[in-house]
Amino acid sequence: MSGKFDVMEKWIPFLAKRLGKLREISSRDFTRRLATASFWSLAGAVGARLILAGTWILLARVLGTVKYGQLGMVQSTVNMFAAAAALGLGVTATKHVAEYRNRSPERAGRVLGLCLGLAVISSVAVGLAVFASAEWLASDMLLAPELTVPLQVAAIALALASIDSVQKALLMGFGAFKSIAGLAIVAALVAVPAILFGAIYFGVVGALVGMVVAAIIGRSFGLLLVFRQAKQFDVKTQFFGCLAEKAILWKFSLPSLMSSLIIPPLMWYASALFARQPGGFEQLGIFTAAVVVRNLIVYAGSNASAPLLPMIAERAAGVSHKLEATNVIISWAMGILMAIPVLCFPEVTVIAFGKDFSSEDFVLVQALTVVSACIIMYKHGLSRILIVRNMVWFGVASNVVWGAILVFACHQLLPLGALGLALAYLIAYVANSVLAVPFYFMLKVIPTGTIVSRYAAVVWLTLGGLVYFVDLNVSVVYRALVCLLAFIAVGWAFAGMTKSALGDDGPLPKSPSFSLET
Repeated sequence: MSGKFDVMEKWIPFLAKRLGKLREISSRDFTRRLATASFWSLAGAVGARLILAGTWILLARVLGTVKYGQLGMVQSTVNMFAAAAALGLGVTATKHVAEYRNRSPERAGRVLGLCLGLAVISSVAVGLAVFASAEWLASDMLLAPELTVPLQVAAIALALASIDSVQKALLMGFGAFKSIAGLAIVAALVAVPAILFGAIYFGVVGALVGMVVAAIIGRSFGLLLVFRQAKQFDVKTQFFGCLAEKAILWKFSLPSLMSSLIIPPLMWYASALFARQPGGFEQLGIFTAAVVVRNLIVYAGSNASAPLLPMIAERAAGVSHKLEATNVIISWAMGILMAIPVLCFPEVTVIAFGKDFSSEDFVLVQALTVVSACIIMYKHGLSRILIVRNMVWFGVASNVVWGAILVFACHQLLPLGALGLALAYLIAYVANSVLAVPFYFMLKVIPTGTIVSRYAAVVWLTLGGLVYFVDLNVSVVYRALVCLLAFIAVGWAFAGMTKSALGDDGPLPKSPSFSLET
């Protein structure tokens, strides 16, 4: 008997040591996968977004503020209906394909078939509805009957945009970030000549036709990539029998759809409200230009951190508190670090957009939208936690509050034009975040150090100081010094937050725990 105890005393420490090594290897593997996926996701997003941002900047020069505002209004209309047409399937596709691709390929195949099939059906139906109602939308809602034909062309782009969002979500679920990056860049390169050629010779309608042509090519390649990735994981797309997975529609797609039915229409209403005012499209053109800069920050930051959702979903119950905190910090830091140079050197974008956008109003509008982008990036990290914890309905409630605040603020700030619209968005994001914080604490989904700490205070005070700094007429040298100090301040803050998060429960990230009782 004593011999057995001798063997146990000898082997238990040995096994414990080996299991510890396995955790370290798993941790390093997770970090390597995250770094690789983030690199390709960021490379594709930044490459494609820079190309498209350059295209929109050139469009501003070609079309001028009024037509550029019209194009922005049409684009806002497309975004409103495209989000609804996608049926909230993006989150569903990413989470469940990532979760089932290895442990249940058959279920992953049914999810794939369900998401693709519903996306095509809903996109075509919504596209036809928009095409049929284009005259009413242009004449009665926007008081701009000249936008009837552009809206009809945009209806085709709408259907293709909805399918695109689901395709990318499926590829993300398969972890195919390199393929997503390549597809994004190719689609952007195709879009540039098509959109610019159309805009130069046919104005707003030509630009939209160019978008449709580019979208058709991009969606065709995207579909091929989805099926190729499915084959690599031995996942067979199942259109027949896919309704066996219909329960996930209620749990994930429906709340995402509810958000889509709330947010884009209210954003469209806000734009339409200002567009209907005298000189409204000119003001909307200024705001649209600022949104191009905001979107560049949001898309780059969100794509850099996009791999976190499928990777966290794949780990499911093995997610640690520090991984959740790091998830928030990565998105937030990306937004802040990209916002600092834009706030310090606004003349760069002024030069890029041209003399029509050289007013002080544009500079301030851009500053406000950039701050909004930083808040959006913070909330992106929180939204991933809500998704993984199956708390998507809470996000819907938060969006309802955000939308109500936006509409109220827009009505109050209507006389300020583009500045009022940018300020209304910022007020909505700030107020919604402040109101939601107690609930985030109650639900234990918010990393405390990212909202109530000296580090968080330094980040937000630095950002607020830079917005105030925008109004000061100082030399480039002085602004360069302020920019450097801002980088140092937020760098110190994020380093402190990260160190605090890593100190909570061991090295990042924590694999499903192995433990031996003694």
